[in-house]
Amino acid sequence: EAAVPALAGLAAVTDQSDGWAAMRLEGSDARAVLARLLPLDLDAASFPEGAAARSLLRHVACLLVAAGEGWEIRVPRSFARTAVQDIADAMRSLAGRRALEAGGRGDPA
Repeated sequence: EAAVPALAGLAAVTDQSDGWAAMRLEGSDARAVLARLLPLDLDAASFPEGAAARSLLRHVACLLVAAGEGWEIRVPRSFARTAVQDIADAMRSLAGRRALEAGGRGDPA
């Protein structure tokens, strides 16, 4: 706020904090789900609790924070529905893969 008067005539300052939607992803497969969506190394050694990074969730800009037992994900508000759908798709894909692995590979039914 102190810089605002110094920027008069040079730039505009706007609060955009309400332009983001926040969601939380938790569970034993949360890291595996996110690994399908983000081009980041999410290994606990590389991305420990409290770490944060800006990235792309498929094609949506996001801020990812490792928080406790889960992940906080912030996306532009106008892309929230797309982000939720992308996460749901990744969850279904992972669940399908696990079901196939549990049933064996190439076994005749």
